[in-house]
Amino acid sequence: MTSFASLRKAMYEAALIPSAAPALMEKLRVATQADVVAFHAQDLRDNISTTGVVAGIDPLVMQTYEQHFAGDNILFERGKPLLVSGAIKCVGEILPEREFHASRYYNELFRAFDLHHCLGACVLRESSILSVLSLLRSHRHNDFDDAPRRLLQRLTPHLQRAVLVRRELGVRDLATVAAWEALEQSGLALVTLDAAGRATLVTGAARLLCDRADGLRVTIDGLRAVDTAADCALQRAQALARFGDAPIPILTVPRSTGKPYRVLVVGVGRVDAIESGPSVLVMIRAPDLHVSPHAGLLRELFGLTAAEARLVNTLVGGDGLQDHASRSGTRIQTARSQLRSVFDKTDTESQADLCRLIGRAAIGAAD
Repeated sequence: MTSFASLRKAMYEAALIPSAAPALMEKLRVATQADVVAFHAQDLRDNISTTGVVAGIDPLVMQTYEQHFAGDNILFERGKPLLVSGAIKCVGEILPEREFHASRYYNELFRAFDLHHCLGACVLRESSILSVLSLLRSHRHNDFDDAPRRLLQRLTPHLQRAVLVRRELGVRDLATVAAWEALEQSGLALVTLDAAGRATLVTGAARLLCDRADGLRVTIDGLRAVDTAADCALQRAQALARFGDAPIPILTVPRSTGKPYRVLVVGVGRVDAIESGPSVLVMIRAPDLHVSPHAGLLRELFGLTAAEARLVNTLVGGDGLQDHASRSGTRIQTARSQLRSVFDKTDTESQADLCRLIGRAAIGAAD
């Protein structure tokens, strides 16, 4: 028998780790002796089901519901006044069972999957969004008695908190992804390291530098310098940054060819000692690194058109105006007109000025 404490723990685990949600549904199915357990959220304004997870039945049942029955859920339609946050309802408390059994919703969905009895918990009712946990049994089994209802009443407050936690983390996840994508597009050469010194995130520009292995490398031990003395200085700088000691000067890391890398190591503040996440941020500057900014970033920064952004990337990459015209199938006169427009929008007067400006936008630091 699954204990209440075990179920409660599984709820909060699912809030932190979404992939644990199916295991939670299975625990609930066993604990309530249901044939099927389903959780989903639905916007009652347009009847779009936004999330769904099930146990005890093919997950495609949720797809069937979303495609064909979300707008014809008689339990939701008739139960709107009753389905408030925390409410536990069986079918008979929402509408007469005879009416439910005569509905298209019952006959074409419930019967199709051999479902008959239903006990639901309204987890959250927010404006028009309804989050519901449903326990379902086959017609071959008895209806739900008081035991599953009492269990749902105890669990629902925890499930409410778990849903809110998951939502908040989801927003932060999206914000983190968006921020990292912006860094990727910017062309900044950045590496983040965790408390053990392992690399957790490496931007494309940083990967390009480290793949050369001519001065810096990303290994299983983190960011390392090829030169022994420079590596000692880099590891010391990372350690000092991790523990919040004095500011670290910009390091010079020699290379086998070309000008040395300039490396700045800074600590990333955390709320507490057990919080996961990056501990150190390393910014790398390479004078000869020509990383073209993402076209969308150029358009956002300077108001360039898509064609103008492609022209700028060609010039920053070292090719000339004629090369761009030939490659893009554009007349040279058109390319010159686009370049004049780029000069106006970026407040530059020559291709050299333009490349310096774009280089700073891509790398994020001055020489």
